[in-house]
Amino acid sequence: MDASIVVEMAQLYQLHDKIPSAQFYQLLIAIVPKSTRFYPWIKSKKVKFGKELVSYIGKRFKIPNYQANEYISLLLNSKQGEQELEQSLRAYGLSDKEINELFEDKNHE
Repeated sequence: MDASIVVEMAQLYQLHDKIPSAQFYQLLIAIVPKSTRFYPWIKSKKVKFGKELVSYIGKRFKIPNYQANEYISLLLNSKQGEQELEQSLRAYGLSDKEINELFEDKNHE
């Protein structure tokens, strides 16, 4: 976000209990610029893994695929996490070759 807008909104927030909610909302909307801006630091840096790998981990931990994708990237940050991920895949009866193929198959969408 634009730092100047954040400061202005913080100052206006001090008045939120003195102004009716509908008018306060309209005031905040008037401050926010209508144009869109690109801020590179907001861009997502998620690592996308293959659908099959994400599906296995999602089923294993009973979580949605977007969370499984995040969980895989967290597990791959440590050796212990990598081992846990491999054990989870072995629990589905996958061989070492199949596990390696899943890790090599990155699907950037």
